[in-house]
Amino acid sequence: MQKTLILFLIAIFLCPVFAAPLLFTQYGNGAASGATNIASWVISGMSGYKIQITKIGIGGDSSPASGDNIFSATSSSSNFSFSWVAGQQTNSATYRLAGTTVVSGAGYGFTYRDVDYTSNINDSVTIKWDYHYDWDGLYAYGTDILGNSYSDPASSVRVWVLYEYIAVPEPASLMMLVLGCFGLLLKRIKK
Repeated sequence: MQKTLILFLIAIFLCPVFAAPLLFTQYGNGAASGATNIASWVISGMSGYKIQITKIGIGGDSSPASGDNIFSATSSSSNFSFSWVAGQQTNSATYRLAGTTVVSGAGYGFTYRDVDYTSNINDSVTIKWDYHYDWDGLYAYGTDILGNSYSDPASSVRVWVLYEYIAVPEPASLMMLVLGCFGLLLKRIKK
């Protein structure tokens, strides 16, 4: 009975901490060569949660022979901001990803990088397409590492961000866990 109660209290405390990964992905095309501040999208914040970004990627027209494409992620409270790039190796960013590789014809796959960025509680995260150079007719094609299939239009690039919502335990939950464990410990000592 005591072991069951302890496991129950631990489960109640830890369950909100574990979340399923979610994917943000969007393709873009039509940007002029040398364009900056092309598009932006928002991963919405949730009350009582942080957003943790665990992997980033780029797919499509960012091969080693293609012009660079740069994306960035910034939390709404600005506790983090980073950028990533793939392409001809001519521009700098926080992370330089390998160029995308051919899957079939002009269809190119994805390149990825593990990262670890966590927003403040209730923050949203803005994903921006910051820079593009030199379309080569390539596009995201095939399957990503999560098993999602793509066949984007020619001369396009796809941003790829894996993230989770992480619940922040309330102080009352922590106190209940401590009191429950303390009570069980006292009961065990009295035996």
